[in-house]
Amino acid sequence: MSKRLKELDVVVLSKGAPEFGLTAGAIGTIVHEHATGKDFMVEFFDDARDTLCVESFSGEDLRAATKADLKRDKSPTIAAE
Repeated sequence: MSKRLKELDVVVLSKGAPEFGLTAGAIGTIVHEHATGKDFMVEFFDDARDTLCVESFSGEDLRAATKADLKRDKSPTIAAE
């Protein structure tokens, strides 16, 4: 059973969102849970910890980050332009 996502959870994007400059595996933080409980506003950061984007995603496109996710090199998070 997967963990229910909630505000301030660190999450991983399961598929790319090139329209926002994000690739699968991008790590972000849930900053708002929409009333449906199935959609979330997520803030993604670049390597300098500056906000890259804040966008809404379905919970189906997100999963809770693991310790392994947080230890990996995050540089591939941003899609090449």
